[in-house]
Amino acid sequence: MTHDNRQFTPNGGLSLDDHLSRSHIVWKKSGDQAWKEIQQQIQKQPVITPLDRRTLYARYSIAAVLILLFGITLFIRFYSKVTTTEYGHPMAITLPDGSEVNLQAGSKLAWNPLWWKISRIATLQGEAFFHALPGGRFTVKSEQGSTTVLGTSFNILARDNRYEITCMTGQVKAEAKTTKQQIIINAGERAILNSSGIFILKKNNNTEHISGWENNMFTFTSAPLQEVWKEVMRQYGIILYYPVTNHLYTGFFSRSMEVETVLNLIGKPFGLTFIKKAENEYEIIPDKIQTGP
Repeated sequence: MTHDNRQFTPNGGLSLDDHLSRSHIVWKKSGDQAWKEIQQQIQKQPVITPLDRRTLYARYSIAAVLILLFGITLFIRFYSKVTTTEYGHPMAITLPDGSEVNLQAGSKLAWNPLWWKISRIATLQGEAFFHALPGGRFTVKSEQGSTTVLGTSFNILARDNRYEITCMTGQVKAEAKTTKQQIIINAGERAILNSSGIFILKKNNNTEHISGWENNMFTFTSAPLQEVWKEVMRQYGIILYYPVTNHLYTGFFSRSMEVETVLNLIGKPFGLTFIKKAENEYEIIPDKIQTGP
């Protein structure tokens, strides 16, 4: 009789010990081979060599120099010199190339003196007369357009939605901002930008205004009276309240005159006078003597 020495679990299956005794695990590699492969894998791992202090210092120094150079370049590129004239105080300015600018009262001119040799661009708000050196070339940008100098003398008026360029000598090139229209303005010509963004070229018959204000003489030909009052405020630094009318003024005034004399000079032909409300503050009113009760 053969005895069965197998052990069974309560549910009739073989026990764990019996399974293990019957199992045969085949190892494909010996222990020495396996260990050798592990060592080879370890040797293949990249070796990280820590940087010494000198190398770290050199790298940090290079990074610091690059950051410094980048900062200096940004400063040179975007640095801007701004000259603003207060009401009643026009000013003479010299650009980096030696060109001279007479900046009207109540105006602002900005340019980059450090970047001038690379990009000769100035921005203007208000009015200025430019005496460019022969052969000098730069561009004056305003809100409504830009004017490129070709070695000349010229005047730019860029305020209150007006943009006018008057060329006295040589020639200039102007470009409208919205329409991109470009024109050449020769000596004795004036370009006026209309509300559609188109330049209207005219013969300049108002040279007295252009050359006069440099000598504190202000001349007007059929100018809206409101513009004349605004010019008085700019030149004398006063506050002036005035009615809106359709009057056109032809005449002049000198900055050497007293402001009250100027107010009478301009207002009298239209039956207007003034009252002084406070220091440097006036109001234009109808002259009862001329207009009657």
